[in-house]
Amino acid sequence: MDNIEMFRMITQAITESSEDLKSHLIEKIDDVRTELTAKIDDVRTELTAKIDDVRTELTAKIDDVRTELTAKIDDVRTEMNSRFEEVNTRFDKLDTDMEYLKSKFFEHDKDIFMLKKRI
Repeated sequence: MDNIEMFRMITQAITESSEDLKSHLIEKIDDVRTELTAKIDDVRTELTAKIDDVRTELTAKIDDVRTELTAKIDDVRTEMNSRFEEVNTRFDKLDTDMEYLKSKFFEHDKDIFMLKKRI
């Protein structure tokens, strides 16, 4: 075997081995890509589930707060209406008392006038 033929054999071996290596690397890259895609999908699924849980929990808490605030507002409204009715009742009584006192005032003035006349 001469040097040229040996050189050709070595070159051919290197080329074949290079093609095998290239094929093997492409296969490994595809495996890593598939594995990475699967992990990303798992993380996405997990995050979506956690986000849904948080959304559900927040919605429930918001509904609880809304219900509580609505009840408190209704209580305040009821209390205010009760107090306004009480104030209106007192004003009505004051009006009645004022009318009574006004009538007595005029009667009293009339009696004083009559007494002054007698004197």
